[in-house]
Amino acid sequence: MHRLRFVLVLLVTLTLVSLAELRLSLSGGFSSPSKPQNFTEEWTTGFGATTSLSFRLSPKTRLSFELAYSVFPRDDSKAVTATTSYLAKRIAFLTAHLGIRFLPTSTPEEGGLYLVGSAGFFRGMSNGPYAYVGSGYYAVATSGESALSITTGLGVLIPAGTSTNFFLEGRYAMAFTDGGAKCYFPFRAGLEFGF
Repeated sequence: MHRLRFVLVLLVTLTLVSLAELRLSLSGGFSSPSKPQNFTEEWTTGFGATTSLSFRLSPKTRLSFELAYSVFPRDDSKAVTATTSYLAKRIAFLTAHLGIRFLPTSTPEEGGLYLVGSAGFFRGMSNGPYAYVGSGYYAVATSGESALSITTGLGVLIPAGTSTNFFLEGRYAMAFTDGGAKCYFPFRAGLEFGF
């Protein structure tokens, strides 16, 4: 009886996977700080990477599970001042999101512009403690901070084979942290593989 159940569950799972047209995407690029003011003044554009696993909801819509990582190096020309102490050399943001992508005028096989959005969890981390003596500065503790976050953006999908697509994408990301929203622009270029 247990074997029969296992075989049935396996068959149903394999059928759903084949119908869902699973796709894996890997991308890299850069992330640029946007808000608050101290974030943009004391941290600079850095490296970013994203990976996602998506499945088809409709011919033009895909649902995805995304992991993204963005690193912001300290801007030494601005960050080390009389009012700053113990400033970390870099901060990093890690997000785990559920996302949706919609191609309004085409299908993935044809490529074209798409809309993308996601929501989920944010984790801010630093490689050392830092504090700011002035008013209004947000702080990321050494152990990090967690919050809810969202992204929205546009991209272009370019077919690169029967089951491979190249894409360029820009998003606006916002994390709702205790010290005020932290906003940044992740820009990515990557490949999407079907299996």
